[in-house]
Amino acid sequence: MNKSLPPANPPWGILEALAVLIVINVLALIIRNFGQEWLIFLTGFLPGGITLINKLLISSIIQTFLFLFFIGLIVLGKYKLSIKYLGLVKTRSGRWLKTGLLNGIILFFVVLLIGALLSRLFPVEIKPQPIEEIIVSAQTGWEKVIPFIVVSLLAPVSEELYFRGFLYPALRSRMGVFKGIIVTSLIFGGLHFDWFRMIPLSFGGIWLNWLYEKSGSLYCSIIAHGVWNGIMTILIYLAPQFV
Repeated sequence: MNKSLPPANPPWGILEALAVLIVINVLALIIRNFGQEWLIFLTGFLPGGITLINKLLISSIIQTFLFLFFIGLIVLGKYKLSIKYLGLVKTRSGRWLKTGLLNGIILFFVVLLIGALLSRLFPVEIKPQPIEEIIVSAQTGWEKVIPFIVVSLLAPVSEELYFRGFLYPALRSRMGVFKGIIVTSLIFGGLHFDWFRMIPLSFGGIWLNWLYEKSGSLYCSIIAHGVWNGIMTILIYLAPQFV
């Protein structure tokens, strides 16, 4: 690995990184309980009007904005640092794109295999995730495009920027690479609030962390995350029983 590339030892600490996550989740809870009128108002401007998929899009845009705002407030505002400290650097010869695409495809199949093995070992009824139910309910072309925007673009950007670019370097500088990767990935898996899927999701987090550590470019993990989610979305459309 090129030691001049990120992950760098950041000036922000673990408490600052966790505070951002807590604040965003509290704001999301407030919006969910008290901001429904605004969500309904905003969805009214979208094709199809007030639908679950349009609400999903608006909520995801707000969440992505909050992550960008608070991380930027600390990294760019408080510490006056470049976005390169978040891993937003491109490796030479476009390798970040090729590496991200390849790892995203491999990661999809590995996580799917882990999920299948867990289902064999623990044959319990697994309820579809809310996002799966929303995707399956899509009828129009617009509604079928929105999930790709949300899970293949907005979610990978916000989640990778926070978990790999912001939280992981803070944990890594104090715990070391191995413990930093494990703790980051467990938080990543746990915050999806699906305990059965926590193991494959945490493994996915470990893979994305390793990819960032190895490549030094957050773009690699963003692309890989987007490809993983994108293929999963296609599978939900075509064969939801396998997800």
